[in-house]
Amino acid sequence: MVNARFLTFVLALFGALTGAQSIPAVQLPDFSCVTFPAGVSEADLIRRFTVANVKAMPVVGGGAEGDSTMGTVLFPQTLDAKVEILWRDRRARAVPAVVRIVGERTRWKSGDGITLGSDLRTVERANGGPFLLGSIENPGAVRSWSEGRLAAGEAAGCRVGLTFEMNPPAKPDVRLPGSPPFRSSLQALQTLNPTVSKMFLTYVVRPAG
Repeated sequence: MVNARFLTFVLALFGALTGAQSIPAVQLPDFSCVTFPAGVSEADLIRRFTVANVKAMPVVGGGAEGDSTMGTVLFPQTLDAKVEILWRDRRARAVPAVVRIVGERTRWKSGDGITLGSDLRTVERANGGPFLLGSIENPGAVRSWSEGRLAAGEAAGCRVGLTFEMNPPAKPDVRLPGSPPFRSSLQALQTLNPTVSKMFLTYVVRPAG
């Protein structure tokens, strides 16, 4: 019989050599404006997720294209739980400008079950109808939920956003007619059925008074 301590040692050594990421013990809530409200701060996140899982570190964005600014990353060592946050108040690391998830996969999901890799038809069903997609600068980003169910999850000052991968290599011959915005029910988009490549929350600062 294999000694239990020896087996534990071998598994730990294998994880270290292969760069395996540990799964955080903290249960992940919904990726939503409720979890990350407009008034949240790094201190709030530390209280919720513990100091070991919340790190102040450079995050791409907040300046010239390609530049990084000091932000906050949740679960920086765990690729399928990582969340990046840029702050409006960078010194206090408070009042978020954007909260985002980028990558091939994540354990974070919206309250409607949307996550990285969800396809357009799935998102459309969750929304309860078509939505508007795309701008000249970013053709894959959701422009409006068209008063669908996904807009209902948006709190005051916080907006839920998704970006779709618009050029799936499996369908190189499908072209979108005209210029954005596009309605998600457009036949070409239904044929492409692109998948979510980025989830994010953006925040609007309302003028005082």
